[in-house]
Amino acid sequence: MKRAVIIEDEILASKSLQAMISTVDSTIEVVAQLQSIDESVEWFSTHPDPDIVFMDIHLADGSSFAIFETVEIHCPVIFTTAYDEYALKAFEVNSIGYLLKPIDENKLSKAILKYRNLAPDWNHDRLSSFLQSMKAKTATYKTHYLIPRKDKLIPLGVERIFFIHTENKLVKVFLDDNSS
Repeated sequence: MKRAVIIEDEILASKSLQAMISTVDSTIEVVAQLQSIDESVEWFSTHPDPDIVFMDIHLADGSSFAIFETVEIHCPVIFTTAYDEYALKAFEVNSIGYLLKPIDENKLSKAILKYRNLAPDWNHDRLSSFLQSMKAKTATYKTHYLIPRKDKLIPLGVERIFFIHTENKLVKVFLDDNSS
């Protein structure tokens, strides 16, 4: 079951969208219906991200883009709005769809299908786990280099290297004691 949040200040529009979502895809459960920027910020601050958000742009207390300025939303967003002039701005955040009101069920179905096609790659938890595992690994660096000198290889600890200079395909290593 996929978890969805609807952010819409018109109660009838919110209930209509919820009914349409359940008709189009019964595996999407609406876990919250939020009506304002403040309520949305509070919800996203205290709950894990849902799998998808359906968001109206014009809310009674301002533009829903203000939500993104306050909290991070890592899941895909489908905007539902009566205004087409915000489409470009919508795609600057996590938007995967932009539906004009009144919402057409066929267009909603296509937007949800697009979400479903993106969903395997849009796994914030998997990405977070990967990043945490990368941070946990300690980087290993060389501690010594073998430097050719005449017919020998001399081990040289990196802590002794002051800098390395190359010129005309010749590499010269300068050491911390001013030798080379």
